[in-house]
Amino acid sequence: MYVPFNELPASARLWIYSLDRVLSEEEQTNLQQEAVTFLNQWQAHGKDLHASMRLEEGRFLIIAVDESSAGATGCSIDSSVGFVRQVAENYKTDPFNRTTVYFQGITEGFPMNALKSKIASGEIHAESPMFNTVVQSKEDFENNWILPAKDSWLSRFFN
Repeated sequence: MYVPFNELPASARLWIYSLDRVLSEEEQTNLQQEAVTFLNQWQAHGKDLHASMRLEEGRFLIIAVDESSAGATGCSIDSSVGFVRQVAENYKTDPFNRTTVYFQGITEGFPMNALKSKIASGEIHAESPMFNTVVQSKEDFENNWILPAKDSWLSRFFN
């Protein structure tokens, strides 16, 4: 059952999918409607999941579920991945590439293997705000969604 994101508890579990392109306004509207439709029927073992979604920056699809009443299980998670696969097909995008890093204010993402050279050239620096796509709860999202690169897993590149 769809629940507005702001009504989910801080402990709500998140999955973040980074699309490899920014969706148009029309695509964003359509995707949000499709996600609400999916979430309204999303269940685990016959129990409705209290879930929400956000689309950040036109590129980050965030699915959240309040597991206090019913937790997402293997089959329900598979169902959500099926929904994301459909998104990939419908919008001609790859939401499963976990090797691209995105920074606020920079439209294109950088492959992980290019980060050292981007840092060396000064294109990315310690204070560059990056999207932290590994957050796992709503609370973590609210506090750590955008971090200076030096405060993320990229910190090793700035020592």
